[in-house]
Amino acid sequence: MDAQALVVEVGTEELPVEEQKTARQYIREVWPERLRAYGWTDIPAVVWTTPRRIVLYVERFPAVQPTRTEVIKGPPKHTALDAEGRPTPALMGFLRRYGASPEDVRIEEGPRGAYVVLERQIPGRPAVEVLPELLTSLFEDIPFRKRMRWPGSPIAFSRPVRWILALWGDTVVPWQFAGVTADRFTYGHRLLAGNRRIEVPDAARYEALLEEVRVLVSNEKRRQRFEAEIRQALADVPDGQPLEDPELLDLWVHLTEWPTVLVGTFDPQFLRLPAEILITAMRHHQKYLAVVNSQGRLQPRFLTLLQTHPSHGPTVRTGHERVLVARFRDADFFWHEDCRQGLEAYAARLSQVQFLEGGGTYADKVYRLHALVPVVAPLWRLSSPEQMLLEQAVRLAKADLVSQLVGEFPELEGIAGGLLARQEDRPEPLWRAIYEHGRPQRMEDPIPSTPLGQCLAFLDRLDSLWISFGLGFQPSGSRDPLGQRRWALGLLRILIEGGISVDVPKLLEDVYRRLTDPSVTPATDTAKVLYYQAHLKHQELLTFLQGRLAAYWEAQGARPDFIESLIDRRPWDPWDLDRRLGAFRESDPDDVYRIGLVFKRLYSITKDLPETPGRVDPHRFQQDEERELWEFYRRLREPVTEAVVERRYTDAIRHLASLSPVLHTFFERVFVMVEDADLRRNRLALLYEIRTLFGQLADFHRWQVEVERVF
Repeated sequence: MDAQALVVEVGTEELPVEEQKTARQYIREVWPERLRAYGWTDIPAVVWTTPRRIVLYVERFPAVQPTRTEVIKGPPKHTALDAEGRPTPALMGFLRRYGASPEDVRIEEGPRGAYVVLERQIPGRPAVEVLPELLTSLFEDIPFRKRMRWPGSPIAFSRPVRWILALWGDTVVPWQFAGVTADRFTYGHRLLAGNRRIEVPDAARYEALLEEVRVLVSNEKRRQRFEAEIRQALADVPDGQPLEDPELLDLWVHLTEWPTVLVGTFDPQFLRLPAEILITAMRHHQKYLAVVNSQGRLQPRFLTLLQTHPSHGPTVRTGHERVLVARFRDADFFWHEDCRQGLEAYAARLSQVQFLEGGGTYADKVYRLHALVPVVAPLWRLSSPEQMLLEQAVRLAKADLVSQLVGEFPELEGIAGGLLARQEDRPEPLWRAIYEHGRPQRMEDPIPSTPLGQCLAFLDRLDSLWISFGLGFQPSGSRDPLGQRRWALGLLRILIEGGISVDVPKLLEDVYRRLTDPSVTPATDTAKVLYYQAHLKHQELLTFLQGRLAAYWEAQGARPDFIESLIDRRPWDPWDLDRRLGAFRESDPDDVYRIGLVFKRLYSITKDLPETPGRVDPHRFQQDEERELWEFYRRLREPVTEAVVERRYTDAIRHLASLSPVLHTFFERVFVMVEDADLRRNRLALLYEIRTLFGQLADFHRWQVEVERVF
């Protein structure tokens, strides 16, 4: 029988957006692995989610499981065969268990001696028999953050399962899950189609039939329909276009099964408020998409979802507009009240706001940041006037935490402070540093645009990480309640993208010395204990930062072995290490390949030396290849060292690659481990010096280089 389309739909009560994303990502990741367990390979699948369903769709799923070869280890040879080589009762019992004869087994040598081995062919079962097992393991293991149980279900799931559709071609897969038996029925849109129950005669028609009852099951098609709906909604709005907000659009995609967009308006008088406040009120509280003109200026319109019949559009629009006016009026009151109070008044109240449990208040944090300004400011080469501005920024950066705006809109933390500083006519470098010091929050966010802002943002994250580790807080698995991973990634990106070179372990030592210097910071006994605890966690924090840097590189597609060759080098300077990794990726692939291949041989000979073999004595050379390698190395040593010191890592790679042919010839024609001890030591000393030259750039022994190319 030919391959047929396979569709599996698990219908549930309303799934939260994050749970939809978890299910979709997990199924896509583990699907190939689960298939391999049953002998299948290369069967692509798509996974869709909506608020009411999780769907697995395969365009062509084989009718029969592949025939598999199973290798079964039997009794040891001395137990299976007697002295004359005849089968013993132990072997015959083993054969009866598997329905085999003595001719079907062979003897194999293993680490613990010879064993009897039986190899047998297991015919594949029909797909509809195998699928229930495969699907149960697939859906049961989805790592939802929260699970619930309900009457009639033997398992816990994110939300109660209400129906299951499972079809291979036109055949119902006999699968039972969460107390529900699969059939060929599904349901249309709850409102637009009256939750109509429809029959799906064949898996290949599933998506089209659902579209007829107002369900776009494909996430990508819902996204495309949203984009078309937005264009249509703004077609009559002069110079109107949606604010770029892919995260909100993605949220919309997961909130509805049939995308429809509604455009609303608000009183243009509200545009006198800072745009950031209006956008936040629309986006975070109402999930509205703001409308801007071609210059990026906010327009008195917004876009929102229409989750009901289009005929109800005018009524729904009026309701949304009424709600938004109330939000804007609140925001207007909070803004003017904050302007009246001022940043200085709010900064004086930071002693009333706890930073971390056991970590003092935000006033204590500001005190630490102020003390650390002389330690960190030189990294950005700030002038004396800029350093004075940084000290002011440190004093005011957290003041908006007690503002009414941030109390109502926590997403404006930092931004509100910057807006208030601008409103108070403070210097632009100062208010911009405060405004941007919360960046980056996400991978796609830019770092602060000015040296002052970068320095302030770095200080904030450095203090938060140092103190939180001192208090014993560390992320575990998927749990990161404080956002320490986000802090660490932001700190590293500020260093790397800001071009700041610093030995982080030394910086952590400087932080401890500065905060415990009585002439600088007369700390309380409680603070001294906290600083000492943070100092004791120095290595744990460094290891954590190394892990986040590795994750940052992995997200950029770097090879794991290249990451390993750099991640724990000393000095541990993230910007410098990132430049080295970039050089590996930008250099000629042939050069990189030659370095990896020749260093593998170099390291294998020298790795087990109990101590350095001493200085090279050129007078002890006996072969021309030794002399040629020594002279080539001497000519190359200075250019390589200069290139590394000057951070011209691409040049260093090119120089080291030029050594590869000479080293290769040496290995082919010179036997290193000769009996003559002095000659052996001299040859090892030569190789050890060359290995040390390579070691200036990376720990190349961690590269996984075989005969294939590195890139």
